[in-house]
Amino acid sequence: MIKFTRESHNLHVIISKIARILVPTDHFDRGTNTALIDGSQTNSIVPAQDRFERNGNISQAQNLMTKPVSGTLQLDLTAEFHQFRLISNVNKEEEQGFFDVTFFEVQAVCNAIQADQERRQSLIYMRRLDPMLAAMKEFGDMVDASGISHDNSFLMAYIWGPMRLALDIASSIDDVFNSVLNSYQDIGEQMPRFQNYRSLIMSKAYLRETLVLIYKDILSFHAAMIQQLKRRGWKKVFRPSWAEFVYRLQPIKESIARSKRSIENDISIIEFEKLQMLGADALHTFQTNCTAQAAYHRTIVLQWLAPFDCWPDHYKHRQTRSICTNPGTWLLDEPQLKEWMDPESIQTPLLWLRGIPGAGKTILASVMIDKVRCISDTTAVFMYCKYGETLRNTLVSLARSILAQILEQNPHLLPYFHEKACSSGDALLTL
Repeated sequence: MIKFTRESHNLHVIISKIARILVPTDHFDRGTNTALIDGSQTNSIVPAQDRFERNGNISQAQNLMTKPVSGTLQLDLTAEFHQFRLISNVNKEEEQGFFDVTFFEVQAVCNAIQADQERRQSLIYMRRLDPMLAAMKEFGDMVDASGISHDNSFLMAYIWGPMRLALDIASSIDDVFNSVLNSYQDIGEQMPRFQNYRSLIMSKAYLRETLVLIYKDILSFHAAMIQQLKRRGWKKVFRPSWAEFVYRLQPIKESIARSKRSIENDISIIEFEKLQMLGADALHTFQTNCTAQAAYHRTIVLQWLAPFDCWPDHYKHRQTRSICTNPGTWLLDEPQLKEWMDPESIQTPLLWLRGIPGAGKTILASVMIDKVRCISDTTAVFMYCKYGETLRNTLVSLARSILAQILEQNPHLLPYFHEKACSSGDALLTL
C-alpha cells in the first residue's frame, strides 16, 4: 500500500488513472454539468457559507471548505489558508482588512506611494509591479468565468490584501521597497496571460486546475514575503534574510512557470500529469539541498562561535533541585520577578539578584531559566559563570554562548550569522 498526502500531485495522478479504468470514456462527453480535473471531476471552491460577509468574524473564513457540485471530488483549501496564517503571522485585524482590498485599491495605494516618493524626491521605478497586477487582474477574471469558485471576491481578497500589506510595510524604506518590487516582477513575469487562453482553459478541465495551483503558489509567495517583513527586528537583518527568501522562491517560480507552459503549449492530460510529477520531484530535490546547505552553514557558524556548552551544568542543577518540592516557587511569585518576565509590561530589563556564597543563587537561577523558556515568542539565553574558570568567565565566551543560543531558537537568523562568520576574516569570533 502506498500513501499520499491530500496535497500531493501524485494523488491526483493516481485518481485520474483509476477514474479512466472505472469510468467509461464517453461518460465525460455527455451533456453533463461535470468536468475533469486530472481525470477526476471539478470542484467548486467556496467558503463554508455561500456568502462571506466582509464585516463578519474571520472564523468563518477558517472553515473555508469546498462546496462540491453533485458527484464531484472535494477540493479543500483550508490547509492552505491555515498555513498562510501560520507562516505570515498576520493578525486578525490585518486579515479582516483583506476583504476591503480590491485591484483598484492596490492601484490607489501604488499611486499614493509614488506621490509620496515624488514629494521626498526619491522616485522608485514602480512599473515593475505591472506584470503582477495585470496577471492577477486577468487571473481573477478567469477564476470568475471558470466557475471553480462561488465567491471570487473571497479568494481574491487573499491576493490583493496581502499585496497591499506588503507594499505598505516596505514602502517606508527604499532598499526594502526595491527588493519587494523586484520579487513581484520576478513572479509576475512567470505568469501566463490568461485572457489570451481563455477559451482553451474553459474547454479543458485539467487546465483549469492550473488556476488552483497558481492560486496556492501566490498564497505561499505572499505568506513568505510578509513573514520576512513582520519578524521582530527584521530591518537589522534584512539584506541576508531577503537573499535567502529570494533563493527559496525558486520552487514557486518554477511551479508557476510549469502552469504557464501547461496552458500556452496546450498539453494533453498525460503531459500535464508528467509535468506535475516532475515538479514534485524537483521540489523534493530542492528541499533536500536546502536542508543540506543550512546544515553546512550552521556548522560554519558554530565553528566560528565555538560556544561554551551550558546545558550539562543546567541539567546538573535541575537534578540537584529535584529532591525538593516546587523549589523556588517563592521567588517566581515575587511581583518584581513576574513583571520582569512579562515581555509586554517590563520597564527595567535588568534584574539583579544578590546572595552570599552557598545561598542557592545558582539553583534559583536554574528555576528561572526553565520558567522563562516556557514563555511563548521569547528567546531565553543563559550562561553559568563559575569562579576560577577563566575560559568561561570572559566577555567573549559569554557572547559566543549567548549568540549560539539565539541562533538555536531563531533559525531564520542563520543567513545573518553565516554572512557575519564569512565576512569576519577570523576563524573565531573576537570582540
